[in-house]
Amino acid sequence: MLAFISCQQNVPLNGKLNTDKLPSQLVTINTSRDNYIKLSGGSIVQVPANALKTASGDSVKLEIKEAFTLGQMARAGLYTRSNGELLSSGGMLYIAPQAGQDVQILKPLKVIVPADHVEDDMQLFKGEIKDSAINWVDPQPLEMNKGEARLANGKSLYQSNCKQCHDVTKKLIGPALFGTMQRWHNDTAAVYLLTRNFAQAMQAYPQAACIYNEYKIGMPGYPSFPDEDLYDIYRYIQEEGMKQFGKIPEEYTSNKNCDSCEYIIQLAMKIFNSDSARFNLSYSINRSDVQSSQGIDSIAINFTPPVTQNAAQIPPVFYSFEILSFGWYNVDSYIKKNPLATSTKLKVVQEGLTSPVLFPVMVIPSRKIIQAGFLSSDGGYFYFYDMDGSIQLPPGERGYIFALGEKKDIVLFGLTRFVTGKDQTIKINIQQSNIKEVEAAINQLQLPDVTVNINPTGKAKMDQLKKELEELRKRYPNCLPELQ
Repeated sequence: MLAFISCQQNVPLNGKLNTDKLPSQLVTINTSRDNYIKLSGGSIVQVPANALKTASGDSVKLEIKEAFTLGQMARAGLYTRSNGELLSSGGMLYIAPQAGQDVQILKPLKVIVPADHVEDDMQLFKGEIKDSAINWVDPQPLEMNKGEARLANGKSLYQSNCKQCHDVTKKLIGPALFGTMQRWHNDTAAVYLLTRNFAQAMQAYPQAACIYNEYKIGMPGYPSFPDEDLYDIYRYIQEEGMKQFGKIPEEYTSNKNCDSCEYIIQLAMKIFNSDSARFNLSYSINRSDVQSSQGIDSIAINFTPPVTQNAAQIPPVFYSFEILSFGWYNVDSYIKKNPLATSTKLKVVQEGLTSPVLFPVMVIPSRKIIQAGFLSSDGGYFYFYDMDGSIQLPPGERGYIFALGEKKDIVLFGLTRFVTGKDQTIKINIQQSNIKEVEAAINQLQLPDVTVNINPTGKAKMDQLKKELEELRKRYPNCLPELQ
């Protein structure tokens, strides 16, 4: 699972590179033509005509791997470190000819990596593989496209249409707009309807009615705004909020009193409209527009290259770089250069089924940091940078420490949560486990949408549901008034 599962490995488990855990995307191209290849993770590889030379004619099959999520990086052992320094990753990519081909690069290939927002200190690192581990080296400048024209359009539209009632990060007449997409679970169809026709949105989405009940004022509609303009507005809001905070604080992603409105409404309707005592109700957060399922980046700039094999739209916000050699590349920034990073101490002490063959990993999801730990010289604790536990991390970030190892023939695993910012010694409870349990535990870190299933039977269960509804209405008073 985490690139260190085999019990027969001689290499330290926390340094083991295992990129076979990532799926390969195989693309056959005609080297005499321009090729614009859109990959499953959203990145684009541009191969100019005659950029590749091969002895086997004009056809080349490329193998490409993407690692943009923490799960992908962890499975492949792609730790975010450069000569021991911590990195914050913006995405990793591998490109090479499929085995058995002799291919030379004559002209640079261009790679475009989509981004939620861009950071000025991001650089391009080359993967150096040694002793079955990867080290990111030779940082080079990146081309960073913020879609300046679109950001300018978004700013203009925001200032002329939104600023009177909304601030990016503060409540005014209406709610702060930073984190809107996240509060609406990246449902662009819902957010765009809310912006165009608030009254109609209240009929379609209980969350919209909840917002109205909280602020006691409706929003003027903008029915003529095309998707492109709405995208630009929310992109500008996203960029401005990130400039202030460097991340999206939890208070801007949570709907608080509104989060449970849809569940409450469905629960009430089932209770009050059902003639029988039995029903099934599954509640989950569902996006209403499949095309918009990727959230705010689902709209791309119209771009039509003159000659293509696989046409691809360039994302409005991206990092791009050119490569002249095959291998692994990583868009990264040094944590120590982040102005938000502060010095702290972090140590990990194992409890439970302790083992000398145990390897911890620190994960900071918001920064895409994955760093393996090291055992102190006295064997008393693990550290992640300096032996005394010193490390630089952005404060107030949720993090995880998980550890996997072996003792005789059993798998050992432990996981604990922490918040960065203060000197701390973290205890991690190590228990007997198995690979499936480890996979399940790590998958939970992806924070999937929660599904609640209700399957009551009989009057007692119905009374229990009514009691639940009453308690929920007290906790969430801003839901639809007809429920009160």
